Amino acid sequence: MFDAHPLEKRVSDREDFSFQWGAFLNDDDYLGTDDDAPWENAALLAEWGSEGEEEDDSREKGENASSDGHHKKRSVNETSLQQRDTTLEYGLKLYCVECGFGGQADLWSYIDVGLDPFEDDFGLNTLQCGLDLSMVAGFALGFDAFVDYEKEWEKELGRIWVSLDTS
Repeated sequence: MFDAHPLEKRVSDREDFSFQWGAFLNDDDYLGTDDDAPWENAALLAEWGSEGEEEDDSREKGENASSDGHHKKRSVNETSLQQRDTTLEYGLKLYCVECGFGGQADLWSYIDVGLDPFEDDFGLNTLQCGLDLSMVAGFALGFDAFVDYEKEWEKELGRIWVSLDTS
């Protein structure tokens, strides 16, 4: 019913070697992460704004900007409203959010050998090797823009004279 089967010594082993790599713009080795960014892991690429710009002094010179952008002298009728303290601040920041690439590679091998002690027979049953590779790349732009405009106007509605009689 059962046939005799010789005893066989088997040896199996699996070896793995793994390594990872990555380069992301928000790493400290490159641009670094901007703490003021509205996103996590965002690197500041460029920034434009009104800071350091030359102020518009046309009001102090008695000029108004017309609709075509040119300045003209104020007429007498336009002086009933006096403009005070006009400020315009604007800015735009360009961010790269999670920009970069990275990956992981696993190199593995597997061997299975058998040895029959009765016949001095050496047998290679299984020999395998492989490479598992995974990569990721990311590129996302983020814009953070703002405009802050303030203007004060002053209009004299009338004068009230108050007299104090001390007699």
